[in-house]
Amino acid sequence: MDHKLVDRLRRTAAVGLVSILCAGSPAWASNQGPDKSHGDACRQGQAACRADKAKDCHGKSCKSHGNPGGRTVCSTDAECAADEGCRHGRCHKDICTTDADCAASEGCRHGKCHKDVCTTDADCDADETCRNGKCHKDGPGDNGTPNSDGGEPTPGEICGDCIDNDGNGLTDLEDPACCGETQTFAMTLSRGVIVPRGDTSKLRLRSILSGAGMTSITPTAQDVLLQLRPADGKDIFCARIPATAFVQHHNSFKFLARRTPTATAKGLDGVMVKVRHDGTVRFRTRAKNAQIASPEQGSMQLTVGFVSSTNPTANRCSSTMSSFQNVRQLTLIAR
Repeated sequence: MDHKLVDRLRRTAAVGLVSILCAGSPAWASNQGPDKSHGDACRQGQAACRADKAKDCHGKSCKSHGNPGGRTVCSTDAECAADEGCRHGRCHKDICTTDADCAASEGCRHGKCHKDVCTTDADCDADETCRNGKCHKDGPGDNGTPNSDGGEPTPGEICGDCIDNDGNGLTDLEDPACCGETQTFAMTLSRGVIVPRGDTSKLRLRSILSGAGMTSITPTAQDVLLQLRPADGKDIFCARIPATAFVQHHNSFKFLARRTPTATAKGLDGVMVKVRHDGTVRFRTRAKNAQIASPEQGSMQLTVGFVSSTNPTANRCSSTMSSFQNVRQLTLIAR
């Protein structure tokens, strides 16, 4: 005899019995009003369900709809308790579509009520600012920090506009506000040549960006920045190539100005970024007429970075300080 078949038939008979019990009882008939659910009627058959271990009941209705403690089945918020909402056919707490659906100290984010959710600084306390949907206490470089004289708030650094917005002498990726210590990695400059040509300069740079965190960069999703700054001065060059200007081929990313003219490239003719299997990144750039006017010999900081406008924590930077000396008349070569 096929015992599995017999067991399946027994369970099927039990399911049919539950349906008859639910549909044939007086409770079933009295629970067919517009505001009654199938779960109320099916409570009449709970004993039969349990007799067959509940899990085998038709649609698992007696287990989830009728038993005490199970979540209420719903199709609209009106079918749930006052502090609940209907989501995926079940009643849940903290369901929301706007901030008005939450308590005064909370905001709506991804359908759930959370504390300190904000969209602008006005949603936060006077000593806080809104960043990434959360209220944060103000700190150095944050928007909203008042001046000592009680004047206008000090602006925060905008990463990638080639301007020292907060006035601390550090521009964009040189500023910890854009690239913190854990986001900055070492660089080895293997070749650096600057040939002044009046208002512009010929430029050749080759470098290796090292550090495990650098291999997570994606130039087709992150803008690429190149900055040059004398050790005791301001930037003499700051270029930004948008992610949309790069073309990917396997693990190499290339920008060619003749194919994608880009004003913010500041005269760079081409950029190549290659993510290598040994955990390093190769960076190369060249220009016949980079917008570098009258560079002088001396120590110079070179910074290369990959910037995400939507997720600043994904920013990655690599920097080095090299000495550029006059060789062959006015040509500056990194030593």
